[in-house]
Amino acid sequence: MATSDTNHDQGSVRLHQTNAGTPTPRVRHIDQLPDETLTTVLALLEGKSMIDPGDHDLIEGETIVYTEYYTVAGL
Repeated sequence: MATSDTNHDQGSVRLHQTNAGTPTPRVRHIDQLPDETLTTVLALLEGKSMIDPGDHDLIEGETIVYTEYYTVAGL
């Protein structure tokens, strides 16, 4: 299971691999994301450690569908 963690002290955002059946407040496919949010999600998946909260519109608990399902945590 892949997990991307950021530095918890600096705008911490994590993506946890999950399954499709987990209920979430919002589900978006990778191609539905605004450019800034897409860049942030790809950076998190590549292991970037610091994320500026102004660079995305992610919400706690939402699911991002890419090659797997990822739940947003730590906002």
